[in-house]
Amino acid sequence: MKRLATAIWKGGPRAGEGTVSTASGVFNNVLFTASTSHDEEFPCTCPSEMLAAAAGSCVSLMVAKELATAKIPTDHVRTDTELEIVESAHTWKILGLKMKVYVGVGEVDEAEFHKAIKRAKQSCAISNALKCPITVDVEVEKPVAINV
Repeated sequence: MKRLATAIWKGGPRAGEGTVSTASGVFNNVLFTASTSHDEEFPCTCPSEMLAAAAGSCVSLMVAKELATAKIPTDHVRTDTELEIVESAHTWKILGLKMKVYVGVGEVDEAEFHKAIKRAKQSCAISNALKCPITVDVEVEKPVAINV
């Protein structure tokens, strides 16, 4: 499986801006800068925010997959990801990722649940590719009824 994304940067490293697009079309000329903008008129992201989103979405998917394999039904899996990055000596370094995973499940065998979570943490391709400390804490939530 291969995935394709294209990033274009214009201008200097601090004052410039770029766009990123994916072959799927889900990201289509998404604006990014050196740091995330909180400007509501011109919202944009940054590479570290996109990396945090990629790691969090991968962990959510792997948790759902491993729980399904263990035949543990889930209502939802939500992962909040915090990526810490610093600049030092003309380079950027990711100090770590902290993930908080919220899983909506009913009654569950705790031992099987924790085995599935451990397998999920080990099978996330994005976090496996990173060379930084990664913590994953899990909290069980009650299933939520979704009105359609």
